[in-house]
Amino acid sequence: MSIYSDRETLPRHHSFVNVNTPERIASAVIGTYLFYSGINNLFSSPLSSIIRTVAGGYLLSRGISGNCPVYQRLEQDSTQTEAINIRCNFRVNKPKNEVYQSWRRLSNLPLFMQHLENVEELDAIRSKWTVKIPGTEQTFSYNAEIVKEEEGRLIGWRSIEGSPVTHAGKVQFSEIDNGGTELHVVLSYRSPIGSIGTAIGKLLNPKFEKLISEDVYGFKNFIENGQTAPPAQNVTATVH
Repeated sequence: MSIYSDRETLPRHHSFVNVNTPERIASAVIGTYLFYSGINNLFSSPLSSIIRTVAGGYLLSRGISGNCPVYQRLEQDSTQTEAINIRCNFRVNKPKNEVYQSWRRLSNLPLFMQHLENVEELDAIRSKWTVKIPGTEQTFSYNAEIVKEEEGRLIGWRSIEGSPVTHAGKVQFSEIDNGGTELHVVLSYRSPIGSIGTAIGKLLNPKFEKLISEDVYGFKNFIENGQTAPPAQNVTATVH
């Protein structure tokens, strides 16, 4: 599953490796057993030995290379983990440029996003995000960068390579007839493969997902009234 359909915010990288580590180990072990079993019994049971040798060779290759032609044909990738993807649209009664500037100051985000402990702007495009996990005292941090910006119209960012979590976001700002602004927000979190990724993946639970949704809605009251509680109406969202 891709995090976004928008390639500009978080491009999907097609990798030769499409088999995760546990599958590769299992494929290599089973493949080795079948291959040598087939070779050793080639003269006593030719047909079954040939089948074992071919199957073993395939599994061994799958384990060593990390590539599965069947997965590739089906466009599957077991190295990808589940993601929290949130999309929502809402309107605020403030001019577009004011709304844009308020969101563009990323250090403002923790003021209305409860799941963020801090966002430190390191320079014009890089920032350090510290995320709180609801119901725990646990946090994790990662660096992000602005990858696309159209002043007054769009901000797109993503975590840098090697971060303990893959995060990306995009906000589009559109002026509406009454002088207000319509926002289209897309946010995504995905934990990586590996022991660290597994631990973080357990923290990215439905409660965390719900909190992010509420946090996004909180921007309306933040920008209009200086309040952080999520608005009760005029907001639609889709969580994937």
